Amino acid sequence: DKVSVRQDKIIHIISDMGKAQVADIIKEIPNITKRTIRRDLDELLKKSKIVRNGEWNKGFYQMG
Repeated sequence: DKVSVRQDKIIHIISDMGKAQVADIIKEIPNITKRTIRRDLDELLKKSKIVRNGEWNKGFYQMG
């Protein structure tokens, strides 16, 4: 499964940090809206590139 350049950047952020929340990703790529980041995260989850742990806004993402 191919990922976009932006999704690849998100994967690298999560990988480097060990785990990341949406807010952490926004700090690293501030020129992208929260909605777009969430959409990218959802796509990465579907492709099993990452996993989500925790509930709602306490949730964080890790490598799959």
